[in-house]
Amino acid sequence: MPQRKSADSNFISRLFFSWVGPLVWRGWRRKCLKQEDLYELPDQFQTSYLYHRFLRHWNVELERRQRGKKARLSLALLKCIWTMVLLSGVLMLTEVTIFITQAVLVGSIAQHFSLSSPSAEERRGVYIRAGALAAVTFLLSIVHTHNLHTGYLMGIRLRIITTSAIFQKVLRLSLLTLARTTSGHVINLVSNDARRLDDSLNIVHTLWVAPVVVLVVGWLSWREVGPSCLAGIGFIVLTAVLQLVLARALLKLRSKVVLVTDWRVKVMNEVIAGMKAIKVYAWEYAFQSLITRIRSKESRILTVAGMIRGTQQSLLFISLTLSSFFTFVIFTSTGNDISVGKVFTVVTLFAVLVLLSVGWFTHGLEGVVEARVAIRRIQNLLELEELPSLTSASATPPDPPSALPREKEEKPEFATPTTSSLPTDEEKTELRLPFVEFKDVCIWSEGYSSALLQEVTFVVNQVNRLVVIIGPVGSGKSTILHTIMKEHEPKKGHVLTSGGVSLAGQEAWIFCGSVQENILCGRPLKSDWYQRVVHACGLEEDIASFPSGDLTLIGERGIGLSGGQRSRVSLARAVYRNADIYLLDDPLSAVDTAVARHIFQHCIQGLLGNRLVLLVTHQLHYAQEADKILVLEEGQQRAFDSYGSLKRSGLDVGDLLRLMGEGPEEERDGQANVQLQTRLIPRSPGPTHRDPFRPTHAASTSLSALSLLSLHSDLNEEEVYSEGVVMAEEDKASGGVTLMTYVHYLLAGGGYLLTLVTTVVFLLGEVSLVITDLWLAEWASAASQNSSSCNASNSTPSALGQGVCRLDSRQRVAVYAGIAGLCAVILFIRLLLFFYIALRASRQLHNRMLAAVLRSPLRFFDTNPLGRVLNRFSRDVGFLDDQLPYRFGEYLQLGVHVIGTIIVPSIVTPWVAILSLTLLLIFVGLRCYFLAGCREMKRLEAIARSPLYSHVSTTLQGLPTIRSCLMEEDMVKQYYRYQDENTKGWYLYHCFIRWFGIRIDLMTAAFLTTVTFLSIWLAESSNAALVGLALTYMISLSANVQYTVRLSADVENLMISTERILAYTRLPPEASLHTLPPSTPPPPSWPGRGQITLKHVSFRYGPRTP
Repeated sequence: MPQRKSADSNFISRLFFSWVGPLVWRGWRRKCLKQEDLYELPDQFQTSYLYHRFLRHWNVELERRQRGKKARLSLALLKCIWTMVLLSGVLMLTEVTIFITQAVLVGSIAQHFSLSSPSAEERRGVYIRAGALAAVTFLLSIVHTHNLHTGYLMGIRLRIITTSAIFQKVLRLSLLTLARTTSGHVINLVSNDARRLDDSLNIVHTLWVAPVVVLVVGWLSWREVGPSCLAGIGFIVLTAVLQLVLARALLKLRSKVVLVTDWRVKVMNEVIAGMKAIKVYAWEYAFQSLITRIRSKESRILTVAGMIRGTQQSLLFISLTLSSFFTFVIFTSTGNDISVGKVFTVVTLFAVLVLLSVGWFTHGLEGVVEARVAIRRIQNLLELEELPSLTSASATPPDPPSALPREKEEKPEFATPTTSSLPTDEEKTELRLPFVEFKDVCIWSEGYSSALLQEVTFVVNQVNRLVVIIGPVGSGKSTILHTIMKEHEPKKGHVLTSGGVSLAGQEAWIFCGSVQENILCGRPLKSDWYQRVVHACGLEEDIASFPSGDLTLIGERGIGLSGGQRSRVSLARAVYRNADIYLLDDPLSAVDTAVARHIFQHCIQGLLGNRLVLLVTHQLHYAQEADKILVLEEGQQRAFDSYGSLKRSGLDVGDLLRLMGEGPEEERDGQANVQLQTRLIPRSPGPTHRDPFRPTHAASTSLSALSLLSLHSDLNEEEVYSEGVVMAEEDKASGGVTLMTYVHYLLAGGGYLLTLVTTVVFLLGEVSLVITDLWLAEWASAASQNSSSCNASNSTPSALGQGVCRLDSRQRVAVYAGIAGLCAVILFIRLLLFFYIALRASRQLHNRMLAAVLRSPLRFFDTNPLGRVLNRFSRDVGFLDDQLPYRFGEYLQLGVHVIGTIIVPSIVTPWVAILSLTLLLIFVGLRCYFLAGCREMKRLEAIARSPLYSHVSTTLQGLPTIRSCLMEEDMVKQYYRYQDENTKGWYLYHCFIRWFGIRIDLMTAAFLTTVTFLSIWLAESSNAALVGLALTYMISLSANVQYTVRLSADVENLMISTERILAYTRLPPEASLHTLPPSTPPPPSWPGRGQITLKHVSFRYGPRTP
């Protein structure tokens, strides 16, 4: 399908969303959509465009903050969408005006049916009013659709802006700052807080429209029933106030639950990232217990919030019933007679007021409250202190030595002191040569009991070219390197650095891509230099063994490579960067002795022979060849001198080994670094001469054959490279969400009995609501006739029988009070029951998924990116906690009401019954047609979301390397691509809903028009009360049907999250942790000794591997 945009369509196509039609047809015909089927994202929703527009306004706020005033993120965001906010306000005001006009017209038309013999002029007048009602209803269909669409587009823009701002900010945060923030908090901001802005502002204008509507409805109601209307309006206003109180309580609970959610996501992120260690030590049950306890605490808060939200939804229906009850009871008790016209005018006006003040006003207020919480949390992150500027302050560096080719245009040069003291003139002269100087540097951070570094002083220059840093674990070795990279800012002393810096971190950071892409990191390929780097880092034979050479794909976190290979790829990336200063954080620990010697000789002493190198290592024999040795202990500098000088000063080899916790070198060599004694097995003999960077199926037994597989490498290299695909593609179900998904969801929350009881209560609630309305309608009809005419043969039929006419006013009030009170109780109970079921289901499914994931084999984590798994525990669980109970409960409540709304007009005449059945069938058919593509759109959006979260998680893990390699711009561009792909699906998903919604509303308007005119034609045989009730219900149908059908689509799309979670609950587990049945536990003295025995063992990493 060719790419197209909504802007390419004509006005009529955009007005009715006809440009979405071909995509809807394609989704229904194929029952499956692919990413390439989607239309091109409009320019105004491109991430780069929106972020740069926001950045101009946010910079103004940051300048304001520097002047001592508070920055206003909300104002900066508002400036980005102010035109859409203005348009949304105009559409909202127009929509409310139409609602009120409909109410007045319905009362006037209903009053006509109570006339015994209307004149020709009165007949002509009712036709004019019926035509006006039809016209405004059709107009309402268009205005309502575009009002909702504009609101959601505002939310989409806000979400794009805030998530982009979060990602850009993360790239500029120091490691210490990010450690205090936690990666789980950042991921939660992107996945939950920013996403809440999608739905938060779509009806925000009700906050000022609703008070205006109260005044207008009060004036119009006063004209009909006088001061009695104040009772009903007062009750509605009190209900709205109660909604405000409940919304405030929700705000407090929301502030509490996000902290617990951050905690849970943070722990889950660390568990998934460290799953190899958890499997080694059999800590699955311990971490399952920890996360389950956190989840229980989170669920308790969510349950209270759910009960509050259930109460809020119940009040939407209860308030209309009780406000009408209070108004008309007071009206009749003061000696007034009600009439059909008065009843349905007031009831319809009250329905508008309830919809605006209790329904939309509450939603709008909740949206503002949640947006306020989300914006405050996002602003707290955006205002965190950033890394100091790396802008160069040095003179032009000297020409490079011949050992390395120079790339001046790519090399960052900086000489910025981290304190206020600036270098002297002599120091400025020295800045022409690369050097590193620490002068009385002290570094500490919040949360640490002692300083990270204390009074550290040393100089690395051309004289002390190779400096080896040694010390026990936690002594501050990596902190030295991170301080040079400006990740830590000294609280005392200063750090001066001149020249380009390149870092090979302690934890090798590997992103999903080819081996070559990981080494180049966005830089152009220079073949000669590239091959020299690969050889020096000991990767030549490894690359030759890969099926596609250096173009072989490797997975996230280096899946498919051994620990030593990951370390060497990271080292090759740092060396290829071609800098002046190299910071190597223990690159030799992950390789065996022979490979380590090769790297030290050919790379550190060879290729980097004329560069400044700071090498962190635990292998003392390499320290002997260093120009200087920096010895650290508990953050303090123990010594800084040459190896010979240290020995002469009395600090002998034994002392150094004791500091590092190492044994003698000969003992270490015998242990072979406690790694798996496994050699790479060559597949077949190959030719003697070949290009090692091109695909081959041969492997040599030279250097690569000596490389030992790390204990952390659980994926067989031959398996990965022979398949050529490392990461499994995320599963995407097709077709509708199955009935069994709903069954499993409801049974997880309430079981068979509670689910059945809740279903019955929902039906009883709608029946009681209809009976209450019918009683009021018949009361009005009876009151407009005298007793004789009520029993006359020519009177119109009554839906509740002639017994209504025989009751006096006191009896009618008593019956009305009993019916209304019972209705209110049932309506209140039914949603509380459902919210209990839904939240319990969320808790149970999360715990089942957690247990299944923790018991999955390591291959699952190797072939699924961290972000994909974490997406289930953050975004999908968030849907089940928050949106699904709310949407599902609202859908069930409105769904049974819409069915009742369609059935009630059928009582007027059999012809209306036929039309009602036809309309219901059309609704069902159109929903099936629309939902096939809409469901696929939602799935595509969910799948496009996982790479987005994976990219954020990967960036958080590799920040020092990313900044060292100047990859920030590349990471931002990649993030923009992921964001745009995700936004494309989200934008088209909302357009799908609008395409469907406007067609449903137009058909509802046609149905209302038909019922109105048909009732006028059959006025002699029509009951005035039933006609008025039918028209009132039809007005509510036009207001509710689009929202109800959209809720049905939302529920099915949200159930995709349930479907995804259920899929993870069925993951195949690894072997049991227990070899004995629970009935026969081992003796208390077990194990008496450690022993591993292997007999006739056969092993493979996967079902399709050797």
